[in-house]
Amino acid sequence: MTVTSTSFPRVPFLAGASTEHDALWPIKEDPKVMELQHTAEKYESSFAPEEFQRPESWSNKEKVAYFESILMNRLEGSFVFVDVDSALRQIEKINPQDRAYKFFQNNCAGVEYVIIDANNRFIFITDLINDKWRIPKGTYNVAFSSQPGDVATLVIGSHNNVFSKLAPTWKKLILQRKLVITEYKQISYHGLSQVFVAVNGGVPLNRQEKRNASDSWYAGWFRSLRKEAKVTALLILAVGKEYMKRLKGDEFLVDSVDYITRVTKDTPAGVSQKTKDTLYESAYFGEETEDQIRKSFALLADFVPMLIDEINDGKWDFKDTALTRGSTIMNLLWLIYNGCEEYEDVKKALVLHEAEYRNPNRVNEDGNNYVWACGGIGAKNNELRMEVLNGILQKLGYETEDEGPLYEVS
Repeated sequence: MTVTSTSFPRVPFLAGASTEHDALWPIKEDPKVMELQHTAEKYESSFAPEEFQRPESWSNKEKVAYFESILMNRLEGSFVFVDVDSALRQIEKINPQDRAYKFFQNNCAGVEYVIIDANNRFIFITDLINDKWRIPKGTYNVAFSSQPGDVATLVIGSHNNVFSKLAPTWKKLILQRKLVITEYKQISYHGLSQVFVAVNGGVPLNRQEKRNASDSWYAGWFRSLRKEAKVTALLILAVGKEYMKRLKGDEFLVDSVDYITRVTKDTPAGVSQKTKDTLYESAYFGEETEDQIRKSFALLADFVPMLIDEINDGKWDFKDTALTRGSTIMNLLWLIYNGCEEYEDVKKALVLHEAEYRNPNRVNEDGNNYVWACGGIGAKNNELRMEVLNGILQKLGYETEDEGPLYEVS
């Protein structure tokens, strides 16, 4: 498929609030201190949207560490909530066209609060007091008061390894621990994004986490693409089972889409954090392009298991680990997006690709080989990648006419 070079108008992304948001600036109550039990009860009806959360769940090691901080009364950081009813009423009065209006309506039916920060902590607290988390056996220190040295020992065994089995003294102490709570009563969608970025200042968000929380059409689109079963299967191959951690899988998708739509034979541009930000700032790339992207992912997801079976049958002299390289997945996707859509041709393309990958003489003017080129997606890497991939298309009889990238980055 060839596409015409186009410069798209921009949409709001990670910048200061524009005038259309001004009337709905975030307004919150003063922080308040609440007991752990009261917090769990009051905010039981809550929802943590993936747009404004780090998606990974805590490991048991992290849960133990937080349990120890409860016991030692070292609970740092605020729990940040949005009062859904209050926020909706304010949006209805001030600007019902704001994206937050449909966001709250579509996602928060029967929910009283949205969690913007501390979702993992809140889940752990509720799991603890509802016996959904088993306390590991061991000896724990417990601070009885703020007085120096007022520390006791709690021994956990099989007889008391859930909250309900703890002695009343320990349960009371845990339930009365104090937490800092912040509630927003008025907020726009743009404000949700701003607050999410701000409250994560202590553990800096990576660029993809910021893009995911941005007021951009592409944020939702890439989340929906990731959730398609076939795409998820590709992500597990290319990135690993922890593809949700720090949104590694989403970033691979953004890398891939930026790569196949903007890197061409005559424009072997690099993919970078800046170009990915520009993609999120761009207007909708159009139905035809969207359909072609989704079709390319779907075809590749169908072909990969078939290719792995043929490799494992011993038909070729390379292993199926070739298809666990993110670069190979991305390169095959580029070939499919650019017209190589038949399975037999994709199979031939993979064989040609692997021959180039193992060819020590396939180097650029600086002496860098194709393995090096596949190790990155910068401009110099992509220059050699395009030389190889367009050569494969030509060998398979495909036209390599180049009309330029889908969108340009200044």
